[in-house]
Amino acid sequence: MNDFPTETNRDDLDRQIRAALELDATAQQVARLETFWHRRRRTQKRRRYVAAASTLAALILVALMISLPARRPDPGREQAVGDNSRHGRAAVPEVVAELAEESSAAARSPEEEQPRVTARVPTDYERFVLVARSSKTGGREHAIVRVADLIEHLQCEPQADVEQLVRDSGLSPAVIEQELLRRLTRSGSGSTSSVVRLLAVCGTWRSALRLLRLAEREEFCDEALAAAERIVGTAALTGMARRSPDWHVRVAIYRRLLSAGDDASLNVYLTLIQDATTRAEALAVADALSETQVTSVLTRLDDEDEQLRLAAALVLGEANGPAVTRQLIDRVTGPEKRIGDREAWIALVRCRDGQAASFRAFASRHPRLLGSFNRARFWLLANGFSA
Repeated sequence: MNDFPTETNRDDLDRQIRAALELDATAQQVARLETFWHRRRRTQKRRRYVAAASTLAALILVALMISLPARRPDPGREQAVGDNSRHGRAAVPEVVAELAEESSAAARSPEEEQPRVTARVPTDYERFVLVARSSKTGGREHAIVRVADLIEHLQCEPQADVEQLVRDSGLSPAVIEQELLRRLTRSGSGSTSSVVRLLAVCGTWRSALRLLRLAEREEFCDEALAAAERIVGTAALTGMARRSPDWHVRVAIYRRLLSAGDDASLNVYLTLIQDATTRAEALAVADALSETQVTSVLTRLDDEDEQLRLAAALVLGEANGPAVTRQLIDRVTGPEKRIGDREAWIALVRCRDGQAASFRAFASRHPRLLGSFNRARFWLLANGFSA
């Protein structure tokens, strides 16, 4: 097939192009179009004239500003010209001129000697504002100096009583906190520890949040979290754990609560297990339980709060180990025969050591234990855990 255009095809193409370019315009439309372009041309011409005139005016203004200092009379030059003009005249003796000046000065009254004060007398409000600003500036400078002294004192004497130093400083805790927060991010590693110790005594929630960010630096993590806990309390650490974007800081908070050794911290840790958003990370540190901590968690299996009992069961199952498994087996098969203890069975199903696996195999064949064993497995599967 021939793809090259023939003469007939070219004529058809030319005809189509002419038809596409034809405009159905009346005489009125053409006249309006011409009027529009004439007006546009005049407008552009005016704009060019205005731009040229503005540039010329700016150049003239700059030239005037440059030439004015050159035309200004020189006092030294006028003095020299005056001296030259007086050469031909009779000079007045200098002694007579001095006597005349002294006599005129003696004739003036003391009131005339005083300069005239043209400014108005300040109002009482203006005096008050001036005094307030002066005292504020002076107080700020005093606070800066005193806080710097406190930091230096703690650096020289780390064993010093921080609370006593704050009381003896003469500054309010709010003022000290404000200055310490300014220094927290700018201070070097040597003085940061002193700033953190002072914030633990003078800080508020604002300081606790700044300390939470400081805890992202590994060398200050434990110290910053200890200060934050002292400021906001142990129960508030759960909120700080949820607020922190840093995984290492959150894990450090969980470990701190678990290893504190007191019931309040353990209960706060168990509340984190109950929360689905923090459960996985909080359970990840449960394998570091000591024997004393295992005993404390086991006592939570008898608590009246069901959610607290379930959280303790999950922690015991994650803690794992022969000691935990032995105590759980004794709990469901011992003299008290707590066969229906759901939380203990949940912990046993979660344990992964060999002793727990052998007991689960035994329970799956024992008629009296099979029901409790299956109920624990069903609860774990229904709540998203492996069984």
